[in-house]
Amino acid sequence: MPYTEEYIKELRKQRRLYLIVNCVQAAIILVLVILWVGQRSDLKGLIHQVQEQRYTSVLSSCEDQNARRAHTVAVLNREIQKLKDGQRTRAEANEVSTIALINALAPHQRCIVLAQRATQGHRP
Repeated sequence: MPYTEEYIKELRKQRRLYLIVNCVQAAIILVLVILWVGQRSDLKGLIHQVQEQRYTSVLSSCEDQNARRAHTVAVLNREIQKLKDGQRTRAEANEVSTIALINALAPHQRCIVLAQRATQGHRP
């Protein structure tokens, strides 16, 4: 059963239509892939920004705590020196335990290490 010329023309039209539809689908997929890659890149940038802000925040907080601790110990030593001899002797005897209490409440930290641990090794 031979194909008629009209039937062949119809098949060619359908083939062209399918080719056009496939080209449009490919273009849409390409655009979607480009957008997806762009979003992933933006997401990585956002994650990096958040980690950097967290690193800075932890570092700043730690440095502030270390400064407050050092200031507290310095004030304690100044106040002990202002006391009269009998009181100063007693205060000096208690100074070690007082500083141990300060260290227990606000220990001196290695801030860079602490910030890196808090951000899983992130370094700005």
